[in-house]
Amino acid sequence: MYDIFKMKAVLYYIVQHEGIQLLQQINKKEGVHMFSLDTKSKDPIYTQLEKNIVKYINLGIYEKNSMLPSVRSLACELGINPNTVSKAYKNLETNGVIYTVAGKGVFVKGEATLKNIHKMAADEIKTVIRDAKNSGVEKEEVIGIVNEVWEGR
Repeated sequence: MYDIFKMKAVLYYIVQHEGIQLLQQINKKEGVHMFSLDTKSKDPIYTQLEKNIVKYINLGIYEKNSMLPSVRSLACELGINPNTVSKAYKNLETNGVIYTVAGKGVFVKGEATLKNIHKMAADEIKTVIRDAKNSGVEKEEVIGIVNEVWEGR
């Protein structure tokens, strides 16, 4: 377990100090994966995995048509059930973020990926707002929270 944390620390250092292009090269050559999951989070593991993949697409670590790890290898690496990885991949594919080529693997979709990622984010925001509304949170309070987040406070 220590080695995984050490590797992640090195990779984050590389991203911050050496740039994303170097990390992309390492990712392509070594097949390094940097997914982090929080077992204490209220978010299901498959949702956390989806968010990790979307984050790395947005950062440019996974580029158009780049191959994602196989379901089995990622499940083994993260110590989770392969069905969890399959569910995350299925959701991402349904949302047009990735595509599967039978016998080849799972790849990042190029066209409209950012648009699809924004749609996923908007859907998640709508769900949170609906939950807040149903819990009795006032509209002004939600708007205040949005402003805080937007301004980085």
